[in-house]
Amino acid sequence: FALAEEDLRLRGPGEFLGARQSGALRLGVADLARDWEICRAARADALAMSRAEVELRSLHRQAEGLRATAIDYRSRAVSTSPELLRIAETAYRGGESSLLELLDAYRGALETETTALELEKRARDARIEFDLLTGSVTP
Repeated sequence: FALAEEDLRLRGPGEFLGARQSGALRLGVADLARDWEICRAARADALAMSRAEVELRSLHRQAEGLRATAIDYRSRAVSTSPELLRIAETAYRGGESSLLELLDAYRGALETETTALELEKRARDARIEFDLLTGSVTP
């Protein structure tokens, strides 16, 4: 690249769409030989912004996926807990199960609720991270 940069500096860029392979290029704003480092920095910034946009889109999909998972889990697992507890209590009162089995049903309901809360927290954390990165909210 050093040789190409020196050639650009000495002979000039020529024409992009014309026949001249060397000489002054009239851009009106930039001089490629003089502003080469600025052009290189601008290109690097553009690439970094493109990569950041891809990462932000991925983070947004992840946050939305976590949110959907949390909603689905709560609607499927947690919503059945009251009915399962009612069945366990009825079985205990009717002498069909022991106190340990009843307590196990309550433990299962609490674990289900805890899992739902953890999923919802992860979804909120991912959304907060996305919002902070995009400037949607301020810290």
